[in-house]
Amino acid sequence: MKAIIRVFISSIIFCFLSISVHAIPMDQVKDINIYKQWVIGATPNAKGYLYAKNSWKGSTAHNYNIKGTVLRKFLQYEKQGSLGGINLGWTNNASAKTGKKRARWYFTRSSKTTKPIVYGEPLAIAWHKSGYIKYGQRNNGINLKWSKKPIYEWVIIGGKKGSPVLKGKDKIIIYNTKHKEPLIHYKRKYAGNIGWPDSCGLVGCAKKKATKTVTKTAKKVYGAGKDVYRKFEPKSKKLERFNKRRKSCQKKKDKCTNCLAPKKDVDLDRDSVPDLLEYNLAHKFFPKVMLYGKKYDLEQAYLYKNYSSPFIVREIRGGQCKSKNQCLELRIGITFLYDAGDNKDYANWLGHIGDSEMYTAVVKRTESWEQSKNNANKWEMIRDFSSAHWGTVSDTSVMKSYPTGRRERVTLHAAEMKHALYHSRKACERGVGYQDSCPGKSYDLSQYKGRKLQNIGDQNQHARMDTTIEHPVCGVHHVWSNKKFGEDSKTSDYFNKKISYKLESKVAVLGGVNLTPWCKSKFGSRFKAKLVGKTAGDWVCEGSNGKRNGIAVTAACKQQYGKKSIEAKAMKWNDPYSWKCLSFN
Repeated sequence: MKAIIRVFISSIIFCFLSISVHAIPMDQVKDINIYKQWVIGATPNAKGYLYAKNSWKGSTAHNYNIKGTVLRKFLQYEKQGSLGGINLGWTNNASAKTGKKRARWYFTRSSKTTKPIVYGEPLAIAWHKSGYIKYGQRNNGINLKWSKKPIYEWVIIGGKKGSPVLKGKDKIIIYNTKHKEPLIHYKRKYAGNIGWPDSCGLVGCAKKKATKTVTKTAKKVYGAGKDVYRKFEPKSKKLERFNKRRKSCQKKKDKCTNCLAPKKDVDLDRDSVPDLLEYNLAHKFFPKVMLYGKKYDLEQAYLYKNYSSPFIVREIRGGQCKSKNQCLELRIGITFLYDAGDNKDYANWLGHIGDSEMYTAVVKRTESWEQSKNNANKWEMIRDFSSAHWGTVSDTSVMKSYPTGRRERVTLHAAEMKHALYHSRKACERGVGYQDSCPGKSYDLSQYKGRKLQNIGDQNQHARMDTTIEHPVCGVHHVWSNKKFGEDSKTSDYFNKKISYKLESKVAVLGGVNLTPWCKSKFGSRFKAKLVGKTAGDWVCEGSNGKRNGIAVTAACKQQYGKKSIEAKAMKWNDPYSWKCLSFN
């Protein structure tokens, strides 16, 4: 009797508290990306597809962890107590070691095919020896129960129907066909933090009339029937207000008065570096920024909108940069009207107004100052830095080193909707625990750069310069002011924040390289190095029968000197005998 009373009282408490919070309605999101909250088999260097098995005794290679992209931890079996509902919860961290230990989920299909799991096929999901999970009503926590037998009521969606699911790479939706809702991260007080979009409160959910959230206008992507692939119409009030404020703005648009090339010997910021050199260096090393969405990425970029983006150039010293004006730091702002937000913000489709990303490059002159101060071609890049959630708990910014110098711009990849910058598409896909992504078609922002890079001088020396850029919503924004860039951080913070470039690293010349020993070790004793042209790139390995193969000069250096941090460089490309082996400290 006492037990019945306790259950009755707890149910009343849960019903009372649950009315304060409602789930995210699906008809307020543009598509199903908000529910792409899972990565299956998230381990370092994960490759290949997902596979099913009939029981826990099957192949251990087909056991997987399930990682949440919102909480960025692993879903696991975890006892919740009398008030906690089904025994599911989250790990304390997302380390590779933890991911390996929690690889205890497996998938079962009704057919006997051994092909990879594909998007859209019915599956049963199980944890270790505890059994399969299925939809079932509970007084507390998410409506899930355990089953000894496989229940084929789960579908993986989020990719092209019928295509294999990539292990450790694809962000996917785990959809329950019986409840007709996706599994999501959902904060609760007494139970494991998982739920459905129609979950009814922070502390669990008693019986409640579920809010049916699929819109009447939703169009099915694949045929008819019970297909769960749908698209939804956007109804973001915040985005509507933003666009309305921009259109109704009565203030004048900002005009850049110093975006064109300055005259020779002009030095408005009085830093002893000619403004024309600063201008030419900024344009030469402006990165090739690849954007992976048109409406929420390219069309929000300042350069695409024909607005100017700010940059600064200043001297930097330390380590290998000892002489006056031997090294210069370029800081280039990559500005957007807004940041469309991460998973938790998709319902509003607008993370925050204004978005200042930052790219920096340290360039070093190759000739004397007199020869270099009026010629951008006398400079090469030795370091660069790309900002990705810079200064936040999710900071994945990267500083790269170019010990032998780089004379051309780099290619960066901007995360879809978030604009975090990465040096490779692969790094973007792994960013912030697989929460960032760079999917599909890309757009090169540098094509819209034109003459819209704006030199804003220095915080302490800019009186003679134009230091205002277009405000994200209305009017102008003073870059060196203490005001935020829309709802983003202060732009001045990005230009003043300290970056450690580790300029102490040195390059030592070990000596020349003998290419013939490498040719023999690679292709056989009948091969030797032969010059077939007049440049450093015209060396080949030639056999006694006249057969020729290419030479990897860096590999030849490593073979000759036996050091790991080594690289080959032709000091003069037109001199085929100028190859040197370099060591980096």
